[in-house]
Amino acid sequence: MNNKLSNEEMEELAMGEAAIGTAWDAIDEYLQDMSRRVRAYIK
Repeated sequence: MNNKLSNEEMEELAMGEAAIGTAWDAIDEYLQDMSRRVRAYIK
């Protein structure tokens, strides 16, 4: 049984990993912004 991925499958995985990284960056930025807003509201 051969478990090697085709070039097309490797490209799809790479694009998926890039999209996941971008999503995590956006989530992190959103949470930091929310934290700043909460701190400003509490002051």
